[in-house]
Amino acid sequence: MRKIVVDLGNPGKALAELRAFKEEVIAKTKELVVVLCQNGVSIASDKIISYDAIDTGDLDSSIYYAVSADGTKGVIRTDSDHAIYVEFGTGTCVDRKGSGKHPKAQEFGYQYDVNKHGEDGWYYFDQNQNRVRWTKGMRSRPFMFETSVELIDNLENTAKEVFGK
Repeated sequence: MRKIVVDLGNPGKALAELRAFKEEVIAKTKELVVVLCQNGVSIASDKIISYDAIDTGDLDSSIYYAVSADGTKGVIRTDSDHAIYVEFGTGTCVDRKGSGKHPKAQEFGYQYDVNKHGEDGWYYFDQNQNRVRWTKGMRSRPFMFETSVELIDNLENTAKEVFGK
């Protein structure tokens, strides 16, 4: 930790050091936001691969981050149309233990089986495969939720790395 000595006969020197320290903290904080965002994109991509959620590569290639103009806030996001269905799942698809639903589905107001297909499932036309397919839905593969959890779990270490430079 930096120590700043105040000479009562010349407090201007300490004030200049404090201003420099403040600018350094601001710069490191902005760097931390960028590093967290970059890590988040990488983690989300790894999660998509681990969930075997890559059909066309659209989802994986659509993950990016944006940082606010002042550099104090960052967002990791995807513009893929089907990302929400991968994240939250669809239909009634749950395993025998009842898992398969997103851990925060209720909190986010996400509704399962809104078309009331129930256990019968439904048929749909898959344009990519040019054929009719049947499904009962897909379990949640919460790649973004798990990315946020991992970023939070690693926040202290990431901050130490950035601020320790």
